[in-house]
Amino acid sequence: PDSNRYQGIVALDGESLAAAADLYFRQSEQIPTLVRLAVAQTVTPAPDGGATSWRAGGIIIQHVPPAAAGAAPDAGADAPGGGGEEGAGIAEIEAWREARALTETVEAHELTDPLLAPETLLLRLFHERGVRVFTPQDLTESCTCSHEGSRDLLRRFSREDRADMVDEAGRITVTCHFCSACYSFDPAEFEDAAGKR
Repeated sequence: PDSNRYQGIVALDGESLAAAADLYFRQSEQIPTLVRLAVAQTVTPAPDGGATSWRAGGIIIQHVPPAAAGAAPDAGADAPGGGGEEGAGIAEIEAWREARALTETVEAHELTDPLLAPETLLLRLFHERGVRVFTPQDLTESCTCSHEGSRDLLRRFSREDRADMVDEAGRITVTCHFCSACYSFDPAEFEDAAGKR
């Protein structure tokens, strides 16, 4: 509640979603990052033949500098420390290389196995370094757009601009480009508001 929301658009370049995420972190965040993603179809056995469903899983590791170090490292060389290995300590470089190497051993079935808890996978990978697991937080898909917000936006346009927005059905439609919600308005409601001013 005490932080600002950040929303952005990321190009989907690369052979996979993981490659697009890697590119984003390398170019935008400039934090050394490795993303592994997998998706698989699972079958739940049942007397009537069972049901199939899709399951996805992923793991992301990032080199996060110590709090006292200040700014995040430059990932241009994909190594910790200001833009290359010469800017980081040997132990820091080796720890990042080890984390990458261990994460690259994760197989798709490990990320999608419903019987393999994420905590167990983390312990398998990083037991020598120690694993600390935080309380999970549910993710919700939501957008800040609203009917009222769209109406307020349309009120800022001139009468002529709103007239150009009217479609064949005689309505003005606003589509959110983040969540694809559509809001439809009668152009007359803006004329009434303009007449009261």
